[in-house]
Amino acid sequence: MTVAAATRRAQMYEYEGLRRKVYGDGLTFVPVCETCGRFVKADDAVTVNGFGDLVQQPNATCSRCGRVAMIFEGWVHTAPYSPPNGGSHNAEVG
Repeated sequence: MTVAAATRRAQMYEYEGLRRKVYGDGLTFVPVCETCGRFVKADDAVTVNGFGDLVQQPNATCSRCGRVAMIFEGWVHTAPYSPPNGGSHNAEVG
């Protein structure tokens, strides 16, 4: 592997700050092709089996590589916002 190829591959795995694709109750993916590093067009839905496990199959389209599986990041659940001291989160600024 050339130095340029190794550098490109290392940069491909730096996903901090990139957008995410979230489905339903928090199934989260990084919409990037693992082969070429391009952003992909995510499918409208992903397949989960009866036990809540992700079915490993292509779930996005890369403009260069065709059908690919996005990088699965995990189930990300966020708690509803609760303002401190029972205050309103719709408070006016000014």
